Amino acid sequence: MSKTTDTIWPREPHTEAKHAILRKYLDAWLPIITRWNGRVVYIDGFAGPGEYIGGDNGSPIIAIKAVLEHTANILADIRMLFMGLLCRIPRGLPRGGMHALPRGL
Repeated sequence: MSKTTDTIWPREPHTEAKHAILRKYLDAWLPIITRWNGRVVYIDGFAGPGEYIGGDNGSPIIAIKAVLEHTANILADIRMLFMGLLCRIPRGLPRGGMHALPRGL
């Protein structure tokens, strides 16, 4: 059986730009798509480690935080699927797996 190891790498400049766009997109569109749909499914096809060397958040954590920190009253059931996830949950987010996140995630 293979040994599981932590695998994180430095965040590249193009990835930093992608993450900034992702957060702004989610901040803008979450209230709109959740207002018209009772259930929203968010899929990250290239989720990566969730964290980079230096502690920068990856796309899974950015998406989760966008939902948790949004100021709109989001009532929709939000399901999130992170493919390729090697996620290390950073300080400040619930531990114990996805079931530890608030209802709707």
